Amino acid sequence: IFFFLMIRRPPRSTQSRSSAASDVYKRQVLRQCLYRDSVVRGLHESCKHIESKKVQLCILAEDTDQPQFKKLIQALCKENDVPLLVVERRTDLGEYLGLCKYDLEGKARKVRGCTCAAITEYPPEDAAVIALRKHIATGSH
Repeated sequence: IFFFLMIRRPPRSTQSRSSAASDVYKRQVLRQCLYRDSVVRGLHESCKHIESKKVQLCILAEDTDQPQFKKLIQALCKENDVPLLVVERRTDLGEYLGLCKYDLEGKARKVRGCTCAAITEYPPEDAAVIALRKHIATGSH
């Protein structure tokens, strides 16, 4: 029994450092776009803006409720040459977009999920925007 207890388990976090860094950049850029009112949230609004070719970047949650939503957004982005980034969880995307309340300690509470978001205009160039564009250009999304 002690032999099995001594076996080291791999760490639970399988996310690489570059992926974690890109999540920070996604959060910063989405927050800046939210302040500038240059981001649309939700499937319907994102589809309308993608079809009218007003979108510079689309962000999709991996764990969507309906797989048809995912296929639709991927097809629209491919058809209209819009870069597509994928976030693992809907709640993460909702938190990035401010669809939550914060407690006194600064932790997000009551986070609402968001399936899709689209950036219509990038914020002014800073380190986060440059890093996110480089991340998109390398194709590691």
